[in-house]
Amino acid sequence: RRASADDLLSKLDSDALALQQAALAELPELPVDAPNEATIDATLPARLMLVGDSQSWVLDSGLDGWEVATGVSVVSSAGVGCGIGSNTPIVYLGLEQDEREGCTEWRRALPLVVEKFRPNVVVIVGGTADLSDRRLPGDDRWSHIGESGYDEWLRAEMDAFLDVVSATGADVVWFTSPNVDPPYVAGETGVPPFAEAEVERTARYNQLIAEVVESRGDPRFEWADFAAVVRAHPGGEFEPAMRPDGAHIDLTKAPEIVAWIEETVRNVHGD
Repeated sequence: RRASADDLLSKLDSDALALQQAALAELPELPVDAPNEATIDATLPARLMLVGDSQSWVLDSGLDGWEVATGVSVVSSAGVGCGIGSNTPIVYLGLEQDEREGCTEWRRALPLVVEKFRPNVVVIVGGTADLSDRRLPGDDRWSHIGESGYDEWLRAEMDAFLDVVSATGADVVWFTSPNVDPPYVAGETGVPPFAEAEVERTARYNQLIAEVVESRGDPRFEWADFAAVVRAHPGGEFEPAMRPDGAHIDLTKAPEIVAWIEETVRNVHGD
């Protein structure tokens, strides 16, 4: 199991690297006078960027129809299996791993994606790996969210992340994180229960999102309670059709969440 788990982590790294390379290669060169409003619905932004872990990638794929209907150009910059916190040794879904090259490259490429795409609105979503146990820089102990030292470190990481994604003047809305309940997969995860599924960790993470955003005192930065919208989904936040793996959200099974995302983005763009 250890060998096959290592293979999976290597694949996650290669996926993260491939996503960044594709994002940069596929983005068109924008003219200086590129519009800031969507071509079909002018109350929406021309360019929307979803950024975070694989949740941002999955949500992007679920917005394909919405993108065509509204004229909004949607791009995701996803760090597969990565957190907002920078690369450290981590116990992710029960597997201890060293710093991952893919997560480092994702963070390194992100400013280039932002500069090339010049998003009008950025949505930050995800962060499951921020709920994992980590060894922080200069500390040999394992720590996690909810401990003062970890929270101080993560708050600084989140603040720096805001600077990166807003560097070209975008408005930013940070979505709170729904609870997650990843399944055990032989050869791909450790043995549950997983620390990332502890609701107390998610609750503290969402508190930190609000604290970091509100500490800016800047109307360009907002947070929105995505977790509450997911909880309100008919059948509950873990309804199998919407969340077959207990983490990622299939928007084709939750059209009310698409409507909420649209309204949230419109409000952020219009403020």
